[in-house]
Amino acid sequence: MPILDARVSVSRFGPDSFVVAADGELDADTAERLRETFAEVLELGGRQLLVDLTGASFTDPAALQALADTAKTLRSRGGQMVLVADDPRVTRAIEITGLKRAVRVQSSLPEAVQQLVKRRDA
Repeated sequence: MPILDARVSVSRFGPDSFVVAADGELDADTAERLRETFAEVLELGGRQLLVDLTGASFTDPAALQALADTAKTLRSRGGQMVLVADDPRVTRAIEITGLKRAVRVQSSLPEAVQQLVKRRDA
């Protein structure tokens, strides 16, 4: 059991647009919850996904892989993922793994929402 439990929540903000927020330490246990949440979003027709990691203090390779796999699925369906991360430990992990080449990364939630809405309405 993780010392600091992580929370994962989802909100819909358009017909095919969702925000998944993950807070705390994103470890292997959280990665499984992320995968389940992403699967639900995809099942509901999600194509535009904003993943809010501003509350995350740590992310391990399993969580990053869950993000990468979902980003790939979204791209294959004509969608996109935008990550929001401002903690240097999280952004560094995103850079080191190369995930930053596969998804857009923003440091603020308003910028990320604007980016998704702009793309959706294009």
